[in-house]
Amino acid sequence: MTTSTAHRVAALTRQIARLQAEIAELGWDTNFAMLTRNAFLRRCRALEDGARQVAFVDLEAIHTQNLLYGYAEVDERVRAAFDLPWRHEHTVARWFSGDEIAVLFEASADVQEAEARMIELEANAGAQGLGVAWDTGLWDVSAESIEEAMARLSEEVRRRAIKEASEAGAGRGEAAIADAELATLPRRRGMVERMQRLLGQGQVAIVLIYGDLDQLGHINAIHGRQSGDLAMLAVLHAIRDEVPEALVGREASSYLICLEETTLEDGFLRAEAIRGAVAALPPLTVGGESTPLHLSAGVAALPRHAASARELCRHAEEALFRAKEDGGNCVRLAQPQTMVAKTSHYGPRQLDRLATLAEAEGVSEAELLREALHHLLIDYARHRKGMSATLDG
Repeated sequence: MTTSTAHRVAALTRQIARLQAEIAELGWDTNFAMLTRNAFLRRCRALEDGARQVAFVDLEAIHTQNLLYGYAEVDERVRAAFDLPWRHEHTVARWFSGDEIAVLFEASADVQEAEARMIELEANAGAQGLGVAWDTGLWDVSAESIEEAMARLSEEVRRRAIKEASEAGAGRGEAAIADAELATLPRRRGMVERMQRLLGQGQVAIVLIYGDLDQLGHINAIHGRQSGDLAMLAVLHAIRDEVPEALVGREASSYLICLEETTLEDGFLRAEAIRGAVAALPPLTVGGESTPLHLSAGVAALPRHAASARELCRHAEEALFRAKEDGGNCVRLAQPQTMVAKTSHYGPRQLDRLATLAEAEGVSEAELLREALHHLLIDYARHRKGMSATLDG
């Protein structure tokens, strides 16, 4: 073998090793020692038709645990909680956020075995100081997607959490009820998945209202975190009073409000009604300082502004950001956008990973890049605004 050939072989070997490492990273979550969502979806989509038992697990108060004990400690507890003999027979993966886990049982498992395994998990998690809420169900591989099956189970887990919070309300207090009810709402990614399912069912007239409580950080700092949670709950109730038919999700201080078979114009009026209802809520008062509640909102419609649920979220959030820049307590419509060609340079590894991610998510590479730039610009603007406020103070 010549020297040049040996160098090429060595370089190719290193490249293969890097690709294998990247594939492993995309398929295995080292923090929780379980499959990633993408790897789980690939496995489920490769199954033959039939019925399988599945489970949805919600790790309760995981974010609080992270703050109290640190991520490394909590990750270790989660790994220990799922370190059960049956793990070698069935498939366990992270779902959306860090507190959601999906379980796919082997074909031979029946409902009694699935529930027994979950009871074992609940006991093992309790020994680690973790609480879990779960539900099991039968997934017909040919009749629905795994995303639909998990959404069905997660909704049941959240419904039970709301009921338990209401029943225990007298002993836990308003703030605890608020925290429990807010925690049951689907997150942004879950909302995207639900809206995408509506598109798959032929529903194309969708309006998304992206509403955000103004000055939540100020409310938490002046009136306390519990008052902030109660303010968020009051906004949620205002939303449900104005648009009871809407699908509602939450992301930080924002609410995602999905309306079916609604025009953009009607969606704007509904958003304005929500804004007015929030503005009419009693202000928070402490130590002689009064803080009124205000909501900013952005409104986007499909197919007018976007062709996918992810793009719809991005356009609605951009409209929300314009409402914030205009002083808040107002509603702004998404603006039609034209694509502008830009020359960009990316490394081969970046492009390979982008292609893998796009395939796993079922979207185009261009859509992922637009989404990434959108979040970069908003985060940068928020950072600059925060820096300016610090300097001004």
